[in-house]
Amino acid sequence: MTMFINVNKGKMESRKKKLIVLLAALVVAIGLIAVLVNRVLAPKWKKAEEVEHFRQKREFLEIAALGATELQKIWSNGHNFAPGEDLSCEKWLGALNRASNSYLRCNPGLIQCYFSLGKMLAVRYQKRFYNIELEQSYHTRQMGKRFYQVATRANANWPGAFHDGILVKLKIRERPGFSLEVELENNCNEAFLPQRKYALGLGQKSKKDFEWDSLGRVLAFDRFLVSNRDIVDWIEFGEGEESLLQKVKGKVLAAPATFLRQDEMQKYCQWRGKSIMSALVFDAASFFPLHVEEPVPNHVARGPYPWGRREQDSFLFSIKSGKEVIINEEKCNRVYAFECLNKIPFQFYSRHSVSWAGAYQVLGGYLEYLPNPVTPERNLKMSSFYFPFKSPWHRLGVRSFWDGKGHKHENFDQDVMPILDSNEYEVAFRCMRNVADVE
Repeated sequence: MTMFINVNKGKMESRKKKLIVLLAALVVAIGLIAVLVNRVLAPKWKKAEEVEHFRQKREFLEIAALGATELQKIWSNGHNFAPGEDLSCEKWLGALNRASNSYLRCNPGLIQCYFSLGKMLAVRYQKRFYNIELEQSYHTRQMGKRFYQVATRANANWPGAFHDGILVKLKIRERPGFSLEVELENNCNEAFLPQRKYALGLGQKSKKDFEWDSLGRVLAFDRFLVSNRDIVDWIEFGEGEESLLQKVKGKVLAAPATFLRQDEMQKYCQWRGKSIMSALVFDAASFFPLHVEEPVPNHVARGPYPWGRREQDSFLFSIKSGKEVIINEEKCNRVYAFECLNKIPFQFYSRHSVSWAGAYQVLGGYLEYLPNPVTPERNLKMSSFYFPFKSPWHRLGVRSFWDGKGHKHENFDQDVMPILDSNEYEVAFRCMRNVADVE
């Protein structure tokens, strides 16, 4: 009995050894198979995944390109809101009842408003529609979230950056996991000064004109005055003092920014990669050349108004001559003077009154600061709603003085400024830039 047990025990030990050998062989085989899969099959699987990822990314980029095209249309053309729809956008755009459609063109507030409402852009790709949306991944200095980031030469990370615009991060709802940062350039609100000979100020027979030329220089200037909404962007994305937010608060965002000092105006324009529009360029863009066909005339002849050659043809001349003239909307659109205040609301970003070079509202409306390198004491465009139509200030090339340090009566030429109950005057400005010097 004992011997039988020993034999069985020996057989069991033998079986265990065989089993261990078999298990070891199996482990080795599995290891070899794993190596084989890793070396032969896994690369194929991985390659297939990479190919599929590349295919999906290519499709995403092709769809995104279509979406960017549609987004560019909204950016460049603005948006026609349905009745009441603008109320949802007041936070980003302000009241729109006194602003023309030009205000919505190349306006970051419109992009923020549009996508905050949950809107998407539908594009068709290979017989199927896809929904384009933006990622709200940008932050302001106050840690607010935005669908856009203001991009200027001042904060660009590459030397060939465009001068002014926004960055947005585009996504496709049906293609999660991908996004694309897109640049939208502000190409709506600038005009280029024609290269020719110009003169500063209103021509006077008793004095020789200060003449200069822009030949070989590409100069661009703002068509419209810098707005309160522009200043908000400067504060939130640039280096504008946060204390200025209190001054903007309660103001119409589309209205000109009229509460800044000279140094603050210059800092804003520098942030945009520009400088304040000078009196030289303002006059060049405003005066209607009497010899348009001659870029370099012997004498730069010009009239006192931006819309024609002869002073006698203007309604302003008739009013100043003592003739009875009915003040209506058409006249106020050309020159928004004191008499217009209680008749017609001032329209922001108005395109009714335009100069020959593309500058809007160069007469009437707001006082405008224009640095003057030739006669620094003549740096303020006086034609504004502070003066009646018969005032001699309502003509091009005549200016007064502002010290730029405040907006009280004492900061201006007190002999010519009217006395206001508020004792605060509004002074607007616009920017310009030297694009390039050409041969």
